[in-house]
Amino acid sequence: MYILKNWYFEKHRDTYRIWGNAYGNDRFPEGQWIHTSAIKALRAERGTLIVETENSSYSARFNTHQSIDQRILRQALRDFLWPQDRDIYEKIAAAQRRRESKEETEYSPQDFDTCAVLTFSADILNGFVSLDLKRKKKRYRTISYNLHKGMFQDFIEIADYELDYNFRFFCFSQNAFQFDPWSAKYNPVFMKNIGKEVIYVSTVYGDFEVPSGETVLLSTENRKERVYDVKNDQQFEQTTVISHESVKLKRQ
Repeated sequence: MYILKNWYFEKHRDTYRIWGNAYGNDRFPEGQWIHTSAIKALRAERGTLIVETENSSYSARFNTHQSIDQRILRQALRDFLWPQDRDIYEKIAAAQRRRESKEETEYSPQDFDTCAVLTFSADILNGFVSLDLKRKKKRYRTISYNLHKGMFQDFIEIADYELDYNFRFFCFSQNAFQFDPWSAKYNPVFMKNIGKEVIYVSTVYGDFEVPSGETVLLSTENRKERVYDVKNDQQFEQTTVISHESVKLKRQ
């Protein structure tokens, strides 16, 4: 599934299509401005509009919508999603208002003297690619991990007790990873996604969506990428989206 950002609808003859910056599509450079072919189906999932064309699928986050197509947006939602169209339109508008009403802080590992960067990709087994640690002027990188067999569930551990770090996580389907609490010695912790698909990270600091090619701060301070409870218009304070009960385990 490809990603569209800064998107809007256009009506072309008797069909609809979407313009936007495309990500994760090998046919285009990252961020290429494109339009889709004729839309065949729409559905809404967790703050995202899923767009189906004849040969492709796209995900378009509500909060990256450009409000230059209000009339056509309403028509498209009514044609494809009635009777839920009004509710979805209001959610798109609310997400956009939240984005526009506040200055969203961008966080980067370069801004901190001490931090950890977990690099993941949903394209490889277990997801883990590398761990980079920074503490003042010292730098450390590892690609090593241990797979622990559990009675009910296996887990991955990235640890070095001399350097005093330990990251333990469980792998789920749907590109999801759930982390146990970690030591605060190397906080803040970032998740870098070098894969082609979005990944979801569940932590004691909240649940986060990490788009392809982006680096996300795993902290309660990061209100931009934390997963929203759209119904209540609030962000989750604990790990509720990616749970042991609702997500099928990956096979190790």
